[in-house]
Amino acid sequence: MSRLQARRQRRRVLLGGVVAALVLVMVAGVLVASRSSGPALTNAFELSPTTLRFNYPQDWQYSILETNIIFLASPEVLRQEPGASMVIQRSQRLMVETDSLEEALDTYLQRGPLLNEGDWAIAEAPEPVRIGETDGLRVGLEGKEGDDAVPLYSTITALRAGNGTIYVLATSAPLDQKSSLQPMLDAVLASVRILE
Repeated sequence: MSRLQARRQRRRVLLGGVVAALVLVMVAGVLVASRSSGPALTNAFELSPTTLRFNYPQDWQYSILETNIIFLASPEVLRQEPGASMVIQRSQRLMVETDSLEEALDTYLQRGPLLNEGDWAIAEAPEPVRIGETDGLRVGLEGKEGDDAVPLYSTITALRAGNGTIYVLATSAPLDQKSSLQPMLDAVLASVRILE
C-alpha cells in the first residue's frame, strides 16, 4: 500500500469516526428533546362532543362533584397529601350576572378565594391568555385554606365560550412545589378545549 493510499485510508477512518460521533450527538439531542417536550397527558376527558374536553396524566383521576364542576387531582391529593389539582367550573350564573370577562373573574374571586380577607392574596395581576381558540383572563394567587393548611399557589382562569357561558379553571399546587408541578398543570390547562 502506497503512502497516498494509506493517507486516504486514514482520512476515511477519521471521516467515518466524525460521522459516527455526529450521529450519536443527534440521537442524544432527539432523546433529550423528547423527554423535555412536556408532560405526558395520556388520558382524555370529553364531557360531551359539544361542551368540553381536556387531557390529563395517566395516574390522575377526575370526579364530577356536582353538575358543571369537575375536580381533577394528582395521586398525592387523592391520598390526602399535598399535590396538584384542578377544578373546572361551567357557570351560567356568571354569564348572566356579569357583562365582561374581567367582571366575571372579579366576581368569582370575591365570592371565592378573596372572600375571607387574609386567606388568599393576588400574587400575579390578571393577564390575557388564550387556551385553544378561547380567549381568557388569568390571575395568580397565593394563600391557604385554613390556619394549619399547606400554603398554595393557584391560578384562576376565566374563559368565555362561544355561546357566552363562563368557564373558570382553577389550578392549585403547594407553594414549595410550584416549580416542579406548574409545568404539568400548565400542560393540562393548555389541552382544554371549550366546544360550545
